[in-house]
Formats: sequence, structure tokens, C-alpha cells
Amino acid sequence: MAIFFFTFFLAIKPLTAGKYAAYVIDAHTGQVFHAENAHGRVHPASLTKIATLYMLFEALDQGRVKLDTKLKISAHAARQIPTKLGIPAGSMISVKDAILALVTKSANDVSVAVAEHLSGSEAAFAQQMTKRVRQLGLKSTLFKNSSGVPNKQQITTAADMAKLLQIVIRDFPNYYKNYFGRKSFTYNGIVHANHNKLLGKVEGLDGGKTGFICASGFNISTSTIRNGNRLITVVMGGETSRWRDQRVISLTNKGFTKFKKRRLDPEFIEQSDLHELQNPRMPSEEPLQQADDFFPDELPQIKHVSYPQSTQTVEARHEIKSLKNMKNIKIQRTKKKEENRGEWGVQIGSFKDANQAHMTAAQLLAKLPEDIEGQVSITHANRKQGNPYRACLIGFSKEAAQRVCYIIEKEGTPCLPFQNQKYRQEKIYTAMNIR
Repeated sequence: MAIFFFTFFLAIKPLTAGKYAAYVIDAHTGQVFHAENAHGRVHPASLTKIATLYMLFEALDQGRVKLDTKLKISAHAARQIPTKLGIPAGSMISVKDAILALVTKSANDVSVAVAEHLSGSEAAFAQQMTKRVRQLGLKSTLFKNSSGVPNKQQITTAADMAKLLQIVIRDFPNYYKNYFGRKSFTYNGIVHANHNKLLGKVEGLDGGKTGFICASGFNISTSTIRNGNRLITVVMGGETSRWRDQRVISLTNKGFTKFKKRRLDPEFIEQSDLHELQNPRMPSEEPLQQADDFFPDELPQIKHVSYPQSTQTVEARHEIKSLKNMKNIKIQRTKKKEENRGEWGVQIGSFKDANQAHMTAAQLLAKLPEDIEGQVSITHANRKQGNPYRACLIGFSKEAAQRVCYIIEKEGTPCLPFQNQKYRQEKIYTAMNIR
């Protein structure tokens, strides 16, 4: 058996065997701080499992599985090569334990169990996962399995892997916070340490994923937050795990050094990456849309609201059924602050209930300093499952949006700045001034 696996690994002739690539971006804006062979084709190895986790998080969000749902370990899953938990065929594992096994142990057997539960077979899951990530903007990625075990056709780029982690943090901030930073995972009395040895050793590094196969070299995708600013650093094709980790530390530190100079400065942003990275999460059943606004999938359903002209009172111009009790709200504000509105906003979360979305946004806005004036904006995506109501704060300058995210993230809430070029054209579902 050992000879078979050795021969199998040697038979893989990768597209760019262990070729080095690196990419560092601002997780909020997609601004590029470092790129080296970032769009060259490489093998993802176990970074594949970040996409598998995204599919699982989406299934949780849509109610198709729960954290206590049991996943069956099939004979195919049990036959996977290491690393794995080594669970016998016919055994069951909960979704929660599966998440932890993927994040920490990088368990190939568990990855297959997730794939088979969600799609019936691993092959079908790989096809669906490829389709999904391409909808999300990963144009150069092709999956043939759920775990990243050797397959010469399974390819990606450093830029796509950075974008993937960015999307996980954006779409599922709570799952990311609860699981990706775990240093260990205990299953059946055995403690499994996280393969990401940078956790707890690098200032602000709060999660990520490692990967290795002979064809790829040592890969890693990490997220680091300092002073409210978050960078995603990807290194592919490292010579050793230690070399890879040191490279991540160096690139991340350099990125934060450059942050003040380059943050939110469009002339430093690769425009193609900016367009794709700012595409919001889209329903999996809908085709990819070309968009020139921050909420492309929602614009057809948006109800127009006149931009308020009064400097004394403002109320929503159109009511939402679930917000009828709010339609008569009148709030005082000063003319001076009214004139300081900008075309930038920040997204702070997605919710199943419109009232919850509004109240969360309103509470966060109330915590901002008096010199920062904004509005609550709730947008609705026409989808039957998931969290259709997006909560945003709008009406900021880009400098204010940056400051708002810094303040909000200190409160423990993920925050994503965006520029709405059509803000003055009233493409807003509903907006209420609350100061």
C-alpha cells in the first residue's frame, strides 16, 4: 500500500509544481498590497477545505443542516489518505465536529463526509463547489475533490485563495470567529493541534488554513487584524512549512506598514480585483451578474427612496411590510451635518428579519462619535432562504467609512466599507436618519 501511494504521488505532474506565489490584500476593500505570480495557476492542496467549509456554512445558513446534524463516514471517506481522523466506515460525526476537524486537523475523511452529505457524492459536490465559487468571483479555480488531495486538474491562484478567505469572513463572520482561530480540537479523547502554527504567535492573526501536497509545496492563507485593519495574506509553494510561515509574517508586517499610505487609495488598487472582491454574496441558484454597484443581485428588487432634503426631519418615503411600525419615525439633525454626507457606506451584517437588521445597525450608529453622521440602510435580496436583509450604514466620506469600520470592529462586529457610485441616484431600499 505504501508503494502504491508513493507511486501515485510521483505520477502527479503539476501545472506549476510548487511554484511560488503570494498575495496580500485589504480584507475590507480588496486593495492589493503585494502580488507575486498572484494569477499564476497553482494547486490549492488543503486550502480547498476553505471552500468546502463555505459550502457547509451556507447549508447551515439555509437550514439544510444544523450543527448537531450527523454526517455518515462512507467507505470512500474512510479510505482517504492522511491527514484524517481515521473514523471507521459507518461511523457518524456531527457537523460541528466536522467543522473543527476541517479547520484544525484538515481531515480528508471528514471533508468527503461533508461533500457526500450535501451533494450525494464527492464528484457532484466538487462540481457544485466550483460553480459556486465562480459565482463568487473565483474565476481561475477548478475543484475535482473536496479536500485538496492530489489531482492534477485541481487548480487555483493565490489571488483566488485570498478572495475565498475574504468571502468567508464577510459572509460568515460568526463561524469564522468561532472556528478558524481554534488552536486545537478534541475528538474521542484525542487532542488534534491546528496545523496553522502562527495562531497565537503573530500579533492579530486570528485564523486561516494551511495546505501541502508534493505538487503544490507548502501553502497558507491567513487573516490578521491590527488596529481595526484586516489583511489577508496568501503564500503558495513554500519550500518548507517554516519558510512559508516566515514569509507570511514578513509580508503581513510589510502590508501593515504600508497601510496608512495606501488604504482606500484607488490608484493603488487593481481595478479588476476591486470589482470582483467587492461583489457581494449571491444566491447560489442565480447566475453570476455583471455589476456596477455594491449590491448587484438586489438592485432589481430595490424600492426607490427620495434622498431627504429637509435639514430638520426625515422619514422613510416607502414602507417595507416588516418595517411598517417604523415608517413614521422622525429624527432631528442639523444642517451642518446634513451637508457632510458622502458616497461611502459600510456593511455590518445580513439578517433573516428586517427589524433585527435595522435595530442592529441603529445601535451601532448610536455608538459612533457625534462628529460622524450617517444613515441606516436596509437592503433586501429576493431569496427564499438565508439572511435576505443586509444592514448598512451609509452617507460617509471614504475617510469616515474607514474610521467607522475601525470603531465597529473594535466592538467585535465585522465591517466592510464600500463606495456606492449611484448613491445620489437613490438606489436605496430604505434609509432612516436616526440622529
